[in-house]
Amino acid sequence: SSSSSSSAFIYGTSTISLVSGVASFTNLAIFALPTSMDVCKCSQSACPACSDSQCALPAPFPSYQLNFSSPGQSIASATWDVTLTRKAAGMRIRQQPLAVVALEPFETPMVLELVGCSSLVSSLSRGLVTARIKDNAGGGRLYSSTGLTVQSENGVVAFTDLTIDLFANGYTIAFSFASIFLLPEIVSQAFSVRKPVRTLVIAQQPVAIQAGVPLRAAKIDCNDEDGNLVDLSRIAVDAKIELNPGNLQEHDPGKSQLTGKLQVRADGGVATFSDLVLNKASLGQNLTLVDFKISFQAAGAAVVSLAFQVLPGPWTKLFLPTYGQPIGGEAGKVLVRQPTVYLVDEWNNRICDGVSLPCPANASDGQLVFVKLQVPPLLQEENSSQLLLQDSCNLICEGLRPMKCRSCQYFNATVYSGIARFSDLRIDRACDAACGGFSFHFLSHSVSTVSDVFFVRNSAPDYPVMLTTMALDNFADQPLIVQPQVTVRDRFGNAVAQDIIPNRTVTAFLLSKTSMPSYGRRCGFSFVTLDGSSSIPVNEQGIGVFTDLAIRSSAAGYKLEFAFTSSKGLILVNSSDFNVLPGQTVSLCSLSSPAGCSIRSSCSFFSRVACVDQFGNVNTQCQAGEGKNALLPPPQDSVDFQNLDCGAGICVKLVAPSASSLQLARSWTDMVDCSQQRCQVQPAEGIATF
Repeated sequence: SSSSSSSAFIYGTSTISLVSGVASFTNLAIFALPTSMDVCKCSQSACPACSDSQCALPAPFPSYQLNFSSPGQSIASATWDVTLTRKAAGMRIRQQPLAVVALEPFETPMVLELVGCSSLVSSLSRGLVTARIKDNAGGGRLYSSTGLTVQSENGVVAFTDLTIDLFANGYTIAFSFASIFLLPEIVSQAFSVRKPVRTLVIAQQPVAIQAGVPLRAAKIDCNDEDGNLVDLSRIAVDAKIELNPGNLQEHDPGKSQLTGKLQVRADGGVATFSDLVLNKASLGQNLTLVDFKISFQAAGAAVVSLAFQVLPGPWTKLFLPTYGQPIGGEAGKVLVRQPTVYLVDEWNNRICDGVSLPCPANASDGQLVFVKLQVPPLLQEENSSQLLLQDSCNLICEGLRPMKCRSCQYFNATVYSGIARFSDLRIDRACDAACGGFSFHFLSHSVSTVSDVFFVRNSAPDYPVMLTTMALDNFADQPLIVQPQVTVRDRFGNAVAQDIIPNRTVTAFLLSKTSMPSYGRRCGFSFVTLDGSSSIPVNEQGIGVFTDLAIRSSAAGYKLEFAFTSSKGLILVNSSDFNVLPGQTVSLCSLSSPAGCSIRSSCSFFSRVACVDQFGNVNTQCQAGEGKNALLPPPQDSVDFQNLDCGAGICVKLVAPSASSLQLARSWTDMVDCSQQRCQVQPAEGIATF
């Protein structure tokens, strides 16, 4: 609907289906015509620019309202108010091309504006604009990396990289518009396409001062095939290292780089590289090849600079090359690889080699580089100054198992041609990855560095060590209170975590002072044995850790012997003496049965009953049997010892045969029934004697 009587209609797809409850109209437009085709209301009485009746609608436009409904369904309709502005009536080239360079994007992008009859940009007009060559003076081809058809935005169309490949004078470009309405094609004014860049010429050579400092600016002329400067060219020129001796440095190979802005666009046909930097020196590096060269490339053309050399910077660092990092090896021997320290600049260039470049005064031959050992936290309690030794510097070793060595207090190497080489450093203390490893700290004239971490393994096994002390008193019904831990050490006291034989074991054997322990009293007979896992593997730290050893026979004077397998054969070590005491009382045991008995007369042989632990050891501290019974054979003549109502004693009664006329008495003068009265004996040292 409209507020005006002007004719209007909807263009585009006005009926669509719902998708997931949504109707999306994508190409609607409103076309409106004036009530009278000859109406022309412009700023002047004559309207030559407004001959199009659709453009000549009176302003302001009438308001419009779109109505959306879904016929046949009980859904409320919706409306949308629309206000129209004048659509574009034509196109205008913002800046005409004058001259461009073949094979290069136009220096100034081609920008077109969609304008109305009043020459103002119609920002709401939308459409696609396509570019093509109209007058092809040189038979060239027009192309663009972003395409030759561009969508307008806010009434503006920009072609940013139009390019023509063949040179000639008199090219023109036509632009056509496509939308739901049409605009007349527009053609650029004629322009020339210059010859492309075919050769590069170095107008100013790059010159190096020293590594890390910008080279003198290199200037590259971009010329055509006739050798003339293409002054309109803005071609991109790339720089790279052509000849690179810096990559051949022995101590730090493959690290040479050219940095700075490596791609520069020509300005007026000249590309200027003002911040190129080489980080590697060629002089003072003991190199046969010392000449650098830089090449410059653009569009298939290339040029190489003259040779030049690069000096190192001032001495700022100490540096250990890969082949100069220490490798530990075996305790008590000089390191497998001794450290080598270079005096270098900020970019790890040697400051001199004494041949192609003499050494500066602050790094002359004879200067000293000092070294200290850095130990991991696990070894912090040890004096690190005593761990590092130098074989050739007053080495003195004392003692046996372990041996202790010492040498000079300070360790250093002398600098020659900018290099300090150490030759006979050694460490007697083993330290592997689990320990944390060692590293060296190097210092010379307040300049320092730290080496990579390295490891020292133990030397060959030499003697065994008990890491735990046996508890003096243990109990038969429990594992040994302190479980043994056994290791083997080398001659410097390092635990032998590594040995040349695999799968090492340690085995425990039971000994005593006199080959067998003196027995305590025991109910019954059994052999003395060592219970638990008596043969175990050695762990990664070179230690055999027992967890469940136990001895079940109580006695004094036990001792354990341990046999440790090693590359030197079995290595033996004995524990300290220890005792095994009876465990907790759990039952009664008959040490001897009554015999030689007659009516009303004491038995000739006494009955002896003991308190025992679960393994039959007599508990001398026992005062009662804790409610346990001890039945004596034979069953037809059985006597039962118990403590039913016995308090602290052990009681006895006759349980077989069951004839009621029989009585068990304490003596022939005291004929009492022990089943009715208490017949009790107080244990002495765990044994009750009846």
